[in-house]
Amino acid sequence: FGQDGPDRDRPAYDMIVQALSGGMSLTGERGGRPVRAGVPIGDIAAGMYGAIGVLAALQERDRTGQGRQVDVAMLDGQVSFLSYQASAYFVSGDVPGPQGSSHDFIPTYRSLTAGDGRDVVITANTERMWKGLCEVLGLDPLVDDPRFATAALRNANRTALAPLLERAFLARPAEEWVRLLRAAGVPVGMVNTIDRALDEPQVRHRNMV
Repeated sequence: FGQDGPDRDRPAYDMIVQALSGGMSLTGERGGRPVRAGVPIGDIAAGMYGAIGVLAALQERDRTGQGRQVDVAMLDGQVSFLSYQASAYFVSGDVPGPQGSSHDFIPTYRSLTAGDGRDVVITANTERMWKGLCEVLGLDPLVDDPRFATAALRNANRTALAPLLERAFLARPAEEWVRLLRAAGVPVGMVNTIDRALDEPQVRHRNMV
């Protein structure tokens, strides 16, 4: 909890700061109970911020000859991770909840289940990507549909858009969708299990195993 403040002497663990920061309330399926992140992001973030603080202190020492104390709080790190969700709350006053495998503001930033039961994520964030997505899925008429003419309209009409995308995605297996969407310039990725992730060619190439 850091070197000062009312909680400075309390013990902290990863799940404690995930819960207190509000981040846990954003994780899980829509309408469901809060879920801890699958990796210890509270611990990892504290270590990364600690390293950043040390590097900054070393830079100042080199410049001024003076040392610094680095105060790293796990809770601070998790609150900083609230990112656009905190901004959205400050702007609207609405308290966000779990998003599941989708996005509160971008209906084409989500996961979809393919015909073989595997999940794929798409992030069709631009107009070019939206058109490419429609073309690959065989949903070309949606490009000229006034309900989906802009990103804002697609978000406003997300409940009408979602089943159209979900039904279309069932027509092919996941790997085929990945190949076709990549060729169309639409960012896409498989939802890997750990064994598949550690066998990804890019992961192997980067010597991450």
